Amino acid sequence: MPFLTLLAACACLVGVSGLHVTTEATDTTDLTVTDDPFYIRRERMLADPIRYLQANGWHLFDDRCSYSMWIAKIYTYEDMLCACYLSCQRELTQEELDFKYESRIIGMKREMPRLLKYRWPYIPIFAILASVGICGNITIIVVTARFMGKNKSATSMLIANIAVSDLFTCVFCMPIQCYVALIGSGFIGRHWMYTVVCKFVYFMYYASFYCSILTMLTMGFERFLVICYPLKAVGLTSIGNMKKCVALIWLIAMAFASPAIHLFGMINGAHCQIPWELRKMYNSFMWYNAVFIFSIPAIILLFLYAKTIHALHKSIGAALRMRAVSSTESSKKSSDLDDIRGRKQFQQRYSQSDYDPSQFIVKCELLINGLGDPMHSRLLLLERCPICIIGSLDM
Repeated sequence: MPFLTLLAACACLVGVSGLHVTTEATDTTDLTVTDDPFYIRRERMLADPIRYLQANGWHLFDDRCSYSMWIAKIYTYEDMLCACYLSCQRELTQEELDFKYESRIIGMKREMPRLLKYRWPYIPIFAILASVGICGNITIIVVTARFMGKNKSATSMLIANIAVSDLFTCVFCMPIQCYVALIGSGFIGRHWMYTVVCKFVYFMYYASFYCSILTMLTMGFERFLVICYPLKAVGLTSIGNMKKCVALIWLIAMAFASPAIHLFGMINGAHCQIPWELRKMYNSFMWYNAVFIFSIPAIILLFLYAKTIHALHKSIGAALRMRAVSSTESSKKSSDLDDIRGRKQFQQRYSQSDYDPSQFIVKCELLINGLGDPMHSRLLLLERCPICIIGSLDM
C-alpha cells in the first residue's frame, strides 16, 4: 500500500512538471512571434496600407510596390494585393474607399495621353461601325414599317426585329465598348446613375444578342414550314402570329439576360465590371450562353436548313421531270396540230379551185394501162369517169 501511494505521487509530480514546461514553451513561442520585427511591420502594413504607400513615396497601383514585395520573397500574393492595390480580404474603411477612388481618377488622367497616343484608331473604327449600323438598321425599319404596307410578310417582320436589336446594340453598347477598348477598363463614378447605366448597358448587350439569335432561329422555322409544309404555313406564319412571336422573343431574351443585372455593377466607385466574388457565377453564366444560347440553336438551324435544302432538291427534280414530259407532249400536240392544219389548208385550196383530183388519177391510169391494152383503158375510163363517155368514144 505505501508503494502504490508513492507511485501515484510520482505520476502526479511528472504530470504537473510537464504541463508547466509546455505552458512555458507556448508562452515563449507567442512572445517570440509577437516580438518579430517582420511580423509587426506586416501587420501594420495590412492594417493601414495608405500610410505604408505614403511612407515609401508610392501611389496606389504603383508597380514599384508590387515589385519590391516580389523581390523580398517573404510576402504572400494576398499581402501584395492588399498593400499595393487595396484589394484586401477584410472590409475597407471609408478612408480607404475614398483613397482608392481618387487614385483611380488620378491614374486615368495620368495615363490618358499615353492611351490616346497608341489606341486612337479605336475611335474612328467604332465611330464608322456605329454610324453604318445606325443608318442601315433605321433604313430597314422605316422601309418595313412604312413603305411595304400590305405586302408585309413574316420574313420581313423578323428582319425588322433583327434590325431593332442591332440598333439597340449600336446606340447603347458600342460607345461603352469603345471606351473600354480605349481605356482598358470600364467607366467609373460614385453617383447612382453610373451604376444604373452600367447595369443597363450590359443588360441590353446580352438581350440584343439573345434576340438576334432567337430571331434567326425563328426565321429558320418559318422557312422550313413554308417550303416543307406550305399548307400549314399559311395559317402559322400570318402577320398576327409573327407579332406575337416577336414579343415572345423579346420576353425570352430579357429573361435570359437578367443575370447580367446582378453580375455587373460599380461598388464604392469601382469600375463597371464583375466583382471578384462573382467570378465563378460569371463563368457559369458564360458556359450557359455557350451551350444553350449558341450551340443548341446552331445545331437546330443546321438541321432545319438541311431538311429545307433536301426538300428543295426533291421539288426541283420533280419540276424538271414534269417539264420534260410537258415539253414532249407539247411537241407531239404541235405536230398533230400542224398535220390537221395542213389537211385543212389542202382541202380549202382544192375546194376553191376547178381541178378535180379524181380526173388526174384517171388520166394517170389511162396513160399507164392504155399503153398495153386500149380496150381495158376505155372500160376503166367509163367506170371511173362516166362524164368522159364522149371522150372515150373519140379515142
